[in-house]
Amino acid sequence: MLTFFDDLLNLIHEQQKFMKKRSKEIKQLNALNDLNATLVTNYDDLLCKFKLLSKEHEELKLKIGSIKNETNVFLEMEQSIPCAILIFKVDASTSSIGLIDESCSHFCNEKCCENVVVKSCDDLIAKENDELK
Repeated sequence: MLTFFDDLLNLIHEQQKFMKKRSKEIKQLNALNDLNATLVTNYDDLLCKFKLLSKEHEELKLKIGSIKNETNVFLEMEQSIPCAILIFKVDASTSSIGLIDESCSHFCNEKCCENVVVKSCDDLIAKENDELK
């Protein structure tokens, strides 16, 4: 009978070792499950951020395309204009009639323009004004 109890104690001992080993494996599996849940949450967050970045990327591509189109239109317009800076040739004149802007000639008639006298300290200009009168 003693051997029966010894065998029974050995079996109980073996079962306890087996249960401890399985308990450690279960703890490891639970830790892996927790890690997996964390990884799934991180993946979902990253996927959401990726979708937002993709949307912003598409918007930026559209804006860049629009800017390129506007730039091309501007460059085409600039190339079609021979000179973007308007240069006016101004003939220097000392007479009073030459100084009157012709674009506003509808405000005064020619009689009025002929009677304009410009006073100057310069004798040459005064002489020229007298000759023109």
